[in-house]
Amino acid sequence: MARIINSQEGARRKAEVSRSNIPPMEVKKIVDFIRAATESPVVIIGGRAVNIWTKQHWRPSHDIDVVLDHKPTKAEFDAMNEYASLFGARFEINGDPASASRMKLKYYSKETDGTMPDGFIKIDLYYPGYVSSVNGRVSKNDIGGVPIWDIIGDSKDRRFVDESGEQMEFLVASIPHLLIMKLAARESEMGRGDKDSKDIQAIIQVSLKDRYELSMIVKELRRDLATYFKDADKKFDDIFDNADYRKLPKTRELIEKIKRIRRD
Repeated sequence: MARIINSQEGARRKAEVSRSNIPPMEVKKIVDFIRAATESPVVIIGGRAVNIWTKQHWRPSHDIDVVLDHKPTKAEFDAMNEYASLFGARFEINGDPASASRMKLKYYSKETDGTMPDGFIKIDLYYPGYVSSVNGRVSKNDIGGVPIWDIIGDSKDRRFVDESGEQMEFLVASIPHLLIMKLAARESEMGRGDKDSKDIQAIIQVSLKDRYELSMIVKELRRDLATYFKDADKKFDDIFDNADYRKLPKTRELIEKIKRIRRD
């Protein structure tokens, strides 16, 4: 018999619902298929991680960015399709799994055919040693300056509830790492910096309302920036200076206090 949901629990569920236009359960299936086939942690980064952290932030997207601990082999790609076929879905590989180039996937299912503009979900894979034209075809072990092993090691389990009340969990990049990667994307990608700025604003506005949580996140962010970059102070300012603090006076107060201490 279905359990009766009281108004308080109903409100909590509503508050936890993400408004991603990618069907959440399809994301869960994709993650499960990849994890089962590769036996790797599957850490979500990018816009979908912003959706999961903020729960109520929404922007259109038809792709998912995930981090793995290794490049999937041809056998592992085949295994992904074996698992997907059990649910009437399939993966399409863009490129040769044996080549050095970073692999991309397309995921097709009955659900994506009816909800996604192109009928599929694009999946960008990142792993140690990935190669792409964006980084000059040089082997990379970081994303936006954050080492991939740190992204995996500091990733967080986040509960996620879709519009039907279905609960699921995802591994997502930590807020400090996500802010750093979003800053790098804003600085490097022409024509889409506004999108990354809005993502940074969403993280600050929605995820950092609690003063203690904000203090801990900022402490971790400053530690990570100092670890990865020589211009850590400038990058810290770049992350927070463009934020809208009209509804976040305590956040502004804390950030300004940190800047004063740094100058002194």
